[in-house]
Amino acid sequence: MKKKGNLLSGPSVAPNSSIVLPSRYNKRAVLCGVSYSKKKFKLKGAINDINNMRELLIKNFKFPNECIRVLTEQEKNANLIPTKHNILESLRWLVKDCQAGDSLVFYFSGHGLQQPDFKEDEIDGFDETLCPVDFMKEGMIIDNDINSTIVWPLKKGVTLHAIVDACHSGTILDLLYVLNMKGNGIWEDNKPPSKEPMRKHTSGGLAICLSACEDSQTATDSAVFGGKGMNGVLTYLFTKTIRECPEITYGHLLQKMHEEIKKINNRSRCNNRFLQFHRKIAQDPLLSSSEKFDVSTTKFTLSFQRLLNAIMTSSVNSNMGYGTTHLGYYPQLQPLRPSYPLIPPSPYGSKRAVLCGICYHGRSYRLKGSVNDVKCMKYFLINQFGFPSDSILMLTDDKEDRNPLRIPTRYNIQMALRWLLEGSRSGDSLVFHFSGHGTQEVNMDKIHGYDRAICPVDYEHKGKMLSDEINATIVRPLPSGTKLHAIIDACHSGTVLDLSFVCKMNREGYYTWEDQGHPIGDKGTKGGLAICISACDDGQISMDTSALSGKEVTGVLTYSFIQTMQNEPGLTYGRLLSAMRSTIHGTKAGIVVLNGPIASLLNRILGATTVVFGDV
Repeated sequence: MKKKGNLLSGPSVAPNSSIVLPSRYNKRAVLCGVSYSKKKFKLKGAINDINNMRELLIKNFKFPNECIRVLTEQEKNANLIPTKHNILESLRWLVKDCQAGDSLVFYFSGHGLQQPDFKEDEIDGFDETLCPVDFMKEGMIIDNDINSTIVWPLKKGVTLHAIVDACHSGTILDLLYVLNMKGNGIWEDNKPPSKEPMRKHTSGGLAICLSACEDSQTATDSAVFGGKGMNGVLTYLFTKTIRECPEITYGHLLQKMHEEIKKINNRSRCNNRFLQFHRKIAQDPLLSSSEKFDVSTTKFTLSFQRLLNAIMTSSVNSNMGYGTTHLGYYPQLQPLRPSYPLIPPSPYGSKRAVLCGICYHGRSYRLKGSVNDVKCMKYFLINQFGFPSDSILMLTDDKEDRNPLRIPTRYNIQMALRWLLEGSRSGDSLVFHFSGHGTQEVNMDKIHGYDRAICPVDYEHKGKMLSDEINATIVRPLPSGTKLHAIIDACHSGTVLDLSFVCKMNREGYYTWEDQGHPIGDKGTKGGLAICISACDDGQISMDTSALSGKEVTGVLTYSFIQTMQNEPGLTYGRLLSAMRSTIHGTKAGIVVLNGPIASLLNRILGATTVVFGDV
């Protein structure tokens, strides 16, 4: 239960109301602890962490109680539950109208994850993320969004400290410099490798982040510290060290925590925040910053003026061997504050697509048309339905594409499908196209005794993607007003999305819906509409062929789908199915006709020479 006077306490606060503090304070904090209490991956130490950090801010750094906003699942105020929306709103509040002399703190205790970096602005190829309590429905908060929300707006003279007790949190703020404690305390450049300019700096202020571990590591909850309950290792060691050594430097603080972890490393079993168990605490706390400074002489403080004085008077060459540093953190030319919103609109818009084509090079079961299929589908979506090019993620095993994140491995496909649903909302149109091998797995719990599956390029080692998993990833999270179309050009793909109803033609030639007998709500969406067009029934196999293009090999479903949609814009779903079947039957009779400007490009892509074109 919250103490009286805490910011936003009481039922009178509206969800989107702006908060006006009783007077102008220069200290403000957002503390977020997520326990995931109703999930199997719940954390037991998050609430203890929040209480510990709050007490430290009030007693040791004199933060006013009413200037600390706490978000936990125990809060009675719905605006203080750590949902994705509420966390982002609180971060905006944290930096709103910040002024020179302000000291801001963002603290997070909860799960952290990684996902492929689709913008190609990460050195290691992965974005770091935080998991709100509703991340399985609303998506994670990625480092790019955190940077644009609380780093960009920092004016000259404003200091932000972020303490993030989560897995994979090393560069969670995407700051420009990372302190390498394994290399004599040298600041390493963390600037994005992207060819296009990527904004990651402040508007003149200073941002410092203390993370629980490196990007590739996991953080832990532990009971080895004594007392009641569990604690996050970073939070406990950080608060303990600051209380015992109030004049400690940043460098010494980091060293003390590393040393303490070594001492306790083999003393107890710890609950790993990535849902596993380890006997060792395999994490190395990390420091990152928007500007270099001498960590060997700069004392840790949440007072802006003290920190400024320490940085400006610190020696360049420290006795601790921390190397040459940048004195003072204000550049000669201050970057202008952005005139665009602090959180830019989603670059993916209301239309997004994941296109996956796998040829399985070097295997006896190699396919020749899959990469052709996704290239054609991409152009079709852009030119026929207005999909932005940068909203289409294409994964292939094309030998010309050397980006490891674009290879259709099981992991990369999983991440791409999560990206497809990330932040989806009413009005969005989503597409998943797969061209590759499909198969069946025995499952006696299913109506027909089988699970359908698609085969990633590494399925022999990492496994297939079963229909249950695909359904859970892109069907069940679909919010009201969102539409998903899946086009699956693979064998045994009839019910690969595990949807509730299947459309089939009866003996009279009419289409009817067959109920698949799923328990109510078990395979359905959250109000959205999912439609799957499959290459064949569950018991059938699909084919690659050159009969359609006249030269290059393509998937029968993909080619007939694109041709039909081009020849008859605005057709019904029933007419689409009938026309696609007619195309396939026409191919057997040697009659193939394509119309329109897209047709000419398709044939340029596929290198076809014998197709007869109709009038535009």
